[in-house]
Amino acid sequence: MENNIVALSILFYSTAGMKIILILLIVSICITGACSKTDTAHKTENTQAASNPKYFCPMHPQVISDKPSICPICQMDLVLPGDEHEMESMTDSSALLTLSTRQQVLANVRTTEVKKEQMTQTLRLAGTFVPAEFTQRTITARVSGRVERLFVRQSGERIREGQPLYEVYSPALLQAQTDYLLTLKSVAQSVLQEAQPDGVPSSHTPKPERMRGIAAKARERLLLLGMTNAQIDAITQSGEPQTRISIQSPFSGTVTQKNIVEGASLQEGAILFDLADFSTVWNLAEVFENDISALRIGQRVTMSIAAYPGEIFPGKISFISPILNATTRTVSVRIETPNPHGKLRPGMFSTTELTREIPSAITVPEESVILSGRQAVVWVQESSDDGQGKGIFRAQSVTLGVRSGGKYQVLSGLHAGDIVAASGGFLLDSERRLRGGTVVQ
Repeated sequence: MENNIVALSILFYSTAGMKIILILLIVSICITGACSKTDTAHKTENTQAASNPKYFCPMHPQVISDKPSICPICQMDLVLPGDEHEMESMTDSSALLTLSTRQQVLANVRTTEVKKEQMTQTLRLAGTFVPAEFTQRTITARVSGRVERLFVRQSGERIREGQPLYEVYSPALLQAQTDYLLTLKSVAQSVLQEAQPDGVPSSHTPKPERMRGIAAKARERLLLLGMTNAQIDAITQSGEPQTRISIQSPFSGTVTQKNIVEGASLQEGAILFDLADFSTVWNLAEVFENDISALRIGQRVTMSIAAYPGEIFPGKISFISPILNATTRTVSVRIETPNPHGKLRPGMFSTTELTREIPSAITVPEESVILSGRQAVVWVQESSDDGQGKGIFRAQSVTLGVRSGGKYQVLSGLHAGDIVAASGGFLLDSERRLRGGTVVQ
């Protein structure tokens, strides 16, 4: 009996152990299967992602597509990840194209030899004529008084030096005339006293030399108050002061502003007339920042205006502003222009042309250059024929200088004697992009 109980106990414990082992095996198999399914799912996703790449827009990364397309925002071609770098820069090894003679004809590819030549740069500037500052004058009242008569009645009148402007009654001027006449009488008395028969002048009579000096000072005062030598000689001969004095213009020019009317009271120093001489005018033009190097003081220019079609007016640069306008990115240039016939009127618009000689440099036609973002590219022909009727073209990055006369100055990237595509460069660049930028047979 006891033996049976031991045997049953062994059998029970053995069965329980088998169950435990069986359960552990089942759990292990389930975990392994789940992990295997997870790995399979990840591998499947990665395979699908590799087989179905996402295209996106370099300018608008939020635009994504499963197939090649264009961006609905900027209309650029969608590219694969990594291709956007190829669009921004081209290297010699990834920018080669091989085209047959027929393909070159269809693409209108015309080549030309790069030469080193001298260029002439022509700039056209917009400007406005203004009065020259050194020709502007102001006539002020030299003495206080009242305007009795006015000879210049309106702005715009042309006046000449010595022309009467107005008549003035001035107590101060009248007193100055009286003092001058009294000094002349004193001079005459001193001369007579000195010429007495006894030859001994009176101690109370000033010497003639001293009185002549006083008279000269009195005459100079009249000149400073606005009288002319002829007017002073007139009162000297008559011996009587004049109550109304005609004030004459000390300058010639055109009246741009009149601040005087008949009957008005004058205060010493008041501005009466503004004058400008339009025989020489200034043309103020604006030059863009990248063209400043083409300017120099004394440079000759030509100008044209709409009022006189076909007529050319000469001038020269007299001043270049040392300050750059931060808003317009331009520099003001002052051009001095002779105007003997008065055709050039302040306020007129003008078109100014100036030219300069550029030192000898390598040049290419404008059509040869492809401006792509921050790069300038020229297609260089590596070989005109490879023996199979095909030509090899290479995209070469260049550094450009000035542009003039339908040509670009090339500072680096090309050498004299290189053969470049003078036309059809855009089609070559489009073909390169379509073919992925690799050599195509």
